[in-house]
Amino acid sequence: MIVPTILAIETCTAAGSVAVLFSPDQTDEKVLANNEWVRSRSHGEVATAAIEDAVAVAGGWNKIDALAVGVGPGSFTGIRVGINAARTIAWSTNRALVPIRTTDALIIAARSADVTPRASAIVAVLNAQMGLYFAAWEIDSPADNAISMLTDPAAFDVRSLILRLKNLKRSITLVGEAADVLAPQLQAEGLVVHRVTSVHLDFPHALSVARLAARFIREKSKDVEPSALVRMFHWQTTQPLYIRGSGAEEKLG
Repeated sequence: MIVPTILAIETCTAAGSVAVLFSPDQTDEKVLANNEWVRSRSHGEVATAAIEDAVAVAGGWNKIDALAVGVGPGSFTGIRVGINAARTIAWSTNRALVPIRTTDALIIAARSADVTPRASAIVAVLNAQMGLYFAAWEIDSPADNAISMLTDPAAFDVRSLILRLKNLKRSITLVGEAADVLAPQLQAEGLVVHRVTSVHLDFPHALSVARLAARFIREKSKDVEPSALVRMFHWQTTQPLYIRGSGAEEKLG
């Protein structure tokens, strides 16, 4: 089994982060570097320096075995910044690159923090603009070939989201940057809604991206040689999960 040290990049929302994680298993991990910021400028102005600093703190590029990146949904520009950086590094250094969905990172962080009732469905919600929200919850049976997929996010208006959540027939725990806006609307429709108590859990973090990537690598590499890891998680297969086009594209119809 391959046990990599992972450089992870997450820039899909207003909170950006870069982390380096060594994670031989889910109960034994070491954070080698962690840089985070809240966007006051473009993520592109911050990410490169944050990546270089994280790698230096972790001991240099020879310590990095694989990369992971948040692919969305989220900000169109933010997604592009993170993916472009990760794909460029993976291509130029011949390293594996694991794509992680923003909603997966949010849900796994909330579940791991143990801040929600165990029977509650954790629902990640992000602002999609134009009166819509990106939303997702844990899916029961991901496809066998669905590498790095725990959720199946989509864009909903409030009414459609309420109907889908009622079909879950469970209480829900909201997490994500749109949670405070949506919580009272869902409660007004009779849904039992919990909120996480830690504000930082409302934004995806590179450490969650790295933890999920380490999990997928461990699961998928049990019987393969290290050289196969790059082919298994090739940089070209990492694509943005936009769901909707950019604002400019939608104005053009």
